[in-house]
Amino acid sequence: MADVSDHQMVPNGVSDQETRWKGKYFTLLKHCRQMEQENERLVNRIYHVKTLLKRYRKQRSFLKDRLDEYNDDYRDAQPPFQVKQVL
Repeated sequence: MADVSDHQMVPNGVSDQETRWKGKYFTLLKHCRQMEQENERLVNRIYHVKTLLKRYRKQRSFLKDRLDEYNDDYRDAQPPFQVKQVL
């Protein structure tokens, strides 16, 4: 025989085990939706970063070509010296 304590009935006719199952189900469903939203945000951010990188690469290429037209020796130039301030 089934143990009565495992399947106690709640006044509306639903077993205690079934309400626990539904609670876990809805908790997992909420968690899955939150993960999906976070993944969509990340995919969107990756897309925007890729477009920004593409634009910056085009601009850099344009600047390099323009400097080459002016016979600038930017490839051999040293980066500016930066002094670290000691406080």
